[in-house]
Amino acid sequence: MPAASTSSGRPRKQRSWTPASLVQFHFHLPSEHTVDGAASPMEVHFVHAAEEGDLAVNRRLHAGRRCRPDDPEPLGGDSRPG
Repeated sequence: MPAASTSSGRPRKQRSWTPASLVQFHFHLPSEHTVDGAASPMEVHFVHAAEEGDLAVNRRLHAGRRCRPDDPEPLGGDSRPG
């Protein structure tokens, strides 16, 4: 079976996985991490814990536009015509 690869074509590191439970999630506004020096409007961290006490944090950057109170599409849709 060929090794899995990332979107850039580089081989993905093989890891051994331990079952873990989601114990917390929290948000950072703006993001705590940057891509090419630019922060995203939001970042969410999903914190998982294994029975042995090991922690793993999975983070996701939200790349959509910022929400405004008068925004008719608060989830990032674009309602502007054409």
